[in-house]
Amino acid sequence: MVDLNPGMFVIPTIALTAIVLLYIHFLKKAVDKPAFRRFAGVVAGSSFLLNYAWEIGHCPLYTVCAYDLPHFFFFGVGFAC
Repeated sequence: MVDLNPGMFVIPTIALTAIVLLYIHFLKKAVDKPAFRRFAGVVAGSSFLLNYAWEIGHCPLYTVCAYDLPHFFFFGVGFAC
């Protein structure tokens, strides 16, 4: 297992900051702001669900599949944050 260090959080922090800044930038330029918010929400929700399904779908690739109901909830909370 890899030990956690501060360098592991640099790229995700930069990516999340860029996403928020770009969202704000394009929201200011949008003509129909409610439609843009709805579109961004649909894209974010769809990407969450696809990523969740992708991660859970890896279970059959391993010889011992240890996913049970608590794991599914843990993944869901982890991906939602």
